[in-house]
Amino acid sequence: YLAMELVPGVSMRHWLDAAPRPWREVLRHGLDVARAVAAVHRIGLVHRDIKPDNIIVGDDGRARLVDFGLARAPRGDGSSTPKPEDSGASGPVRSRLGVVVTHTHTFAGTPAYMAPEARLGESSGPAADQYSLCVALAEALYGARPAGAVQAADLLKVPAKTAVPTALRRILSRGLAQHPRDRFADVAELADALDRVEGRRRRLLGAGALGLGLVAAAGIGAAGSGAWVGASAATDPCAEARTA
Repeated sequence: YLAMELVPGVSMRHWLDAAPRPWREVLRHGLDVARAVAAVHRIGLVHRDIKPDNIIVGDDGRARLVDFGLARAPRGDGSSTPKPEDSGASGPVRSRLGVVVTHTHTFAGTPAYMAPEARLGESSGPAADQYSLCVALAEALYGARPAGAVQAADLLKVPAKTAVPTALRRILSRGLAQHPRDRFADVAELADALDRVEGRRRRLLGAGALGLGLVAAAGIGAAGSGAWVGASAATDPCAEARTA
C-alpha cells in the first residue's frame, strides 16, 4: 500500500469559486506551488498537468501540488513527451478529480493549460510546466485564462481595473511566452521573481509601520520636551548645587 499525507482542504478551483480572493493570497499560494514545481524539477520529473484542479489549498494556509499521474522523467533531449510505446491510451480520459484530460501517443495533459510546444506534440520539458503554472496563476488573479491559451498566440489580457501589480503581470507574461527560450530559465527563477513581488509588499508594509512609529515617537518626544521646558521655567535645576 502507499501511505500519503492527508491534507484537509479544497482544490484551488473550489477555493477561488468560494469567495473573491485578494491578489496577495493568490500570490502566496502561487509561490508555494512554484517552489513545489521547482523541487519536482530538481529531482528530475516534469508534472505535465499543472492546473487549479491539481493544487490543494490546505486548511493550514499552504498550497500543495498534487496528482502526479502524468509525471514523467525527461528523456535525453530534455523532453517529457512520451514515445508511442510509452502509452497505450489515446483520446480524452477523465482523471480521478473528474476533469477531462487528453492522453494520446504524442502528448498528455489538459489542453487549456498546456504549453504551445506540448499541444503540438513537440519536445516539452520543465518549461512547459512553467507555462501551465502561469496560465493557472493568471486565471486565479484575473478571473479568466489568458486569451489565446489554447491557440497559437499567447496574450495576457488584463482587466481595465485591477489591483494586481504591474510587476506581477510582467512576470506572468514572460512565463507565458510562446517560445520556451523566452520564458524564465527555470521555475526556480520564476519563484524568485514572484518572491520579490511578495518581499516588496512586506518591505512597504514594514516601512509604513516604521513611519507611523517614528511619527508617534516624534510626537511623544515633542510632548516630553514641552513638559521639560515648562518645568525648567518654573524651577532652576542647579539651584541646590549652587547652595551646596
